Amino acid sequence: MRFALAAQTVARDRLLGQPHTALTNRNVDKVIAFRGEGGREQLEEEVSRFVEMERTGQRGTSDAEAKKPVYWKGLRGDQYYGRSRAGQGE
Repeated sequence: MRFALAAQTVARDRLLGQPHTALTNRNVDKVIAFRGEGGREQLEEEVSRFVEMERTGQRGTSDAEAKKPVYWKGLRGDQYYGRSRAGQGE
């Protein structure tokens, strides 16, 4: 998760033509440190992917997010659990 967020931030900075903040640099150093030898290359691949997605307009949900169940969408908690609020003074 942190790796993807760092890559997205670097990609955004590059697209906007702005320098990285100190916090971004620190986060990049952290994620690279835990990736081993190819950490920098892996980050660059991820950044390239995000830049390309932004340029082509393919931003959106990942495959994992698309597969999440949406049974809760639009329901209040009482509706989901089958409870009725009738007669409760509301």
